[in-house]
Parts: sequence; C-alpha cells; structure tokens
Amino acid sequence: MCFSAAASFTSAVLTAGVGIAALSKVARAREAPVAAIPLVFAAQQAAEGTLWLGFAHAWPASVMLFAANFFVLIALAFWPVWSPLAVGLIEKLPGRRFAMFAFLPAGLVLAVYSARNIFENPYAASVVHHSICYISRGPYPAAGVPVYMLCTLAPLFLSSDSFLRKLGGVLAIGAVISLIFFYVSFVSVWCFFATAASIGIYVFFHQRQKTVLATVRAARP
Repeated sequence: MCFSAAASFTSAVLTAGVGIAALSKVARAREAPVAAIPLVFAAQQAAEGTLWLGFAHAWPASVMLFAANFFVLIALAFWPVWSPLAVGLIEKLPGRRFAMFAFLPAGLVLAVYSARNIFENPYAASVVHHSICYISRGPYPAAGVPVYMLCTLAPLFLSSDSFLRKLGGVLAIGAVISLIFFYVSFVSVWCFFATAASIGIYVFFHQRQKTVLATVRAARP
C-alpha cells in the first residue's frame, strides 16, 4: 500500500499476519521461502509507512534515507533472486524446477548491480501523485526492467500449480497498470498489488493443507 501512513502500516500488520498464518501451514522446510513472502511485503510496507510519517513530521534526513533505501534494496535486489529460488523449491516437476532456477544467474546479477548502485547512489524518496517515488543519481537501466520482470514473474507462470500461475497473473496485471498509470512511482505502486497477492499465498497453503488432510483421511481404513 502506498497512499498514506495509515494505509501502509495497516497493510503491513495484515500482511504480516497472513505471512505468519501461511508459515503455520508449511509441511516441508522447502515451502517456507514462499510462505514467508508476505512477511517481506510487510517489511516493505512498514518502511513506506515510516516515509509517510517522515514526510508529515519532517523527520531527520538520515531516517528517511534509511527507510527509502531499505525499501528499494528489497524491491530491486531481493525479489529477482528470491522469486525463482522460492518457487523453484516447491516445484514438483524437475523440468519446470530447472527452468525456474535458470533465472537465478540473471537475478543474482541484477541483485548485485542494484545493491552496488544503491550503496554508491542512495535513493531519495518523494511524493508524486499521492504515491512515493524513489529517485537515484544512478537510475535503474531500462534494459534491466524486462529482465527484472522475467526473474520475478516467470517462475510463477512456469509453475505446475494453477493457483501459483494465477498469482503470477495478478502480479503481471499489477505491473502493467503501475507502468502505465504510475510510471514514476512504479516500484511503490506495484508493491500494492504484491501485497494483495499475499492473501493468495495463504490460500495456496491452506488449500494444499486441506488436500493433504483429505488424502490422509481417505487412505485410512
């Protein structure tokens, strides 16, 4: 959520709750990275809530700088690696898992580049059209955008699970809307759609748990 402090912190609390609930339904350790995704979204929303309060109350520049770059570091350096890794770990079909992991090298390159760029050219946050815009003297390269989108979205579309493919569709639609209508604050606005998708992650694990329990009951004499 990216339109006010109250919205951001409310979203952070709700999303954290969803993440904890999703983790409680994890059956195997390799499922934890996907289940934990809402918790990372919650951390991002808390950072944006901090920025909104900082704008309203003229907080020290150091606090604003930390919050802005914490958010951007997760957005640009964390997700391109975490998405193919997390989704690949829970994929059952070896061929699809290999295809997902194939995005890891590109994701790692983007992560290293982004982290270095953030360190050398810290981002500053400002309000543009009721959302937060992150600006750096070393702007993100245009050629990196499609690679970033592939690393973060393609693993979901490659999943053998139809629910995860639908989740990828939600995030893709959010990305298109954000690019068209909120280009200058794309990263911030897209995370609104990503936060909404956190509910989908909980539903995914809830349905999987129900299926497992039903299978166990059916197998009992």
